[in-house]
Amino acid sequence: MPVPIQIARVKNNAMVALKDGLQIPHYISYVDSVSLANSIRFGFYDAVLSSWKGKIKVISSMGKQSSGKSYLLNHLSGSLLDVAGGMCTDGVWLKITIDEDGDGQGDNRYLYVLLDFEGLGSFERSEQEDMLLSVLNVIVSNLTIFNKKDFHLDKDTESAFSQFQSGIILLKQEKKLFKGLFYISIKDVDTSDVGDLQQEFLEKISRICTKSKDNFIFKMYDGKVEIVAMAPYNRSEYYKESLRELTETVEDKIYSCYDNGSTFLRDLKFIIAQIAAKDWNSIDSKRVSIIVDILRRNLMSGVHTGCLSANANEELQVFVIFDTQEEIPDSPIVVGDLSCDIKASGLYLTPSNDSLLSVTIREVLSQLRPSLELVLPRKGRNGEEWHSMFENFLESVVERRQDRVQKWMA
Repeated sequence: MPVPIQIARVKNNAMVALKDGLQIPHYISYVDSVSLANSIRFGFYDAVLSSWKGKIKVISSMGKQSSGKSYLLNHLSGSLLDVAGGMCTDGVWLKITIDEDGDGQGDNRYLYVLLDFEGLGSFERSEQEDMLLSVLNVIVSNLTIFNKKDFHLDKDTESAFSQFQSGIILLKQEKKLFKGLFYISIKDVDTSDVGDLQQEFLEKISRICTKSKDNFIFKMYDGKVEIVAMAPYNRSEYYKESLRELTETVEDKIYSCYDNGSTFLRDLKFIIAQIAAKDWNSIDSKRVSIIVDILRRNLMSGVHTGCLSANANEELQVFVIFDTQEEIPDSPIVVGDLSCDIKASGLYLTPSNDSLLSVTIREVLSQLRPSLELVLPRKGRNGEEWHSMFENFLESVVERRQDRVQKWMA
């Protein structure tokens, strides 16, 4: 079972982005949120999320310090979030679990991302630090489980809600964000009047909502709220009924905004970077900046090899469509009446002096000629005819590369 990793923390009234669970080294510099996002790593989870082709649901847990947030996520998912001996969560921790009941790795399976947030209202944290954690939570979560110890709308609860409310002025509406459900979990309820208490608490929440059209429940959660009473941990009803009800909510009432892990991973890193850099521009518009940066860094490699750039110890990455992460397929090379299947990815079409991909024009032609000779042997043909066919073949290869690069950039 993978160990959770810390992905962000708060300090000195700011969010701190991390690299593989640790502070980003001082020698790694960045000038804006886009370059900072490129420095963020989530260790093992980068590879898992990048390779996941199915949908994703994000579940987070928030609430007052020591309210049982990590414990609830543990039992919901079987994770290993630290709840031992009074230890409290620091910052934000990430864990994933995969729906093993689905059929295959397509639309029938979900990858669940679990985010355990530091408790609100700690004497170690300022109101602004609580607000930044709340903003990150509401931006990325499909389901926010807000843990509460009772049905009273006390000052601590109002203070916690105010942290959500404070984040409204910083946020812009985004097409992929603010689609979550605010799930208020009242713990240790052992009473026959649960229905009446739920209704009373919901009325109190409703009064808060009607005070302002910009209330966080409307603005951030589109008014979607559920209030659920959880049985005490030491009773069987907690596991047989309360957790089952929460599981049904996760499966049936929340919807994924991401069709693949790579897109979610890119957005999560950028959202953390944007909050850390205090960049409150529209995330949708900044998402375009990320894509432009990827294009800028990979265009030459794309033209040269048909793949994205890679470090010395990495394989070249094939072209994919940004939003869907679907691989751009190879089309056959047509020469006259003949069709030639030749793999586009990794096929060098231009000379290069790059230390990693040093290729001469002679080597470019040498790798292409055998592919043509498989379907159009040179033996028995005069040189002029064969060279004419080879020229047509080269033109077709170049046109295919141009078409693939344009689809990748679209």
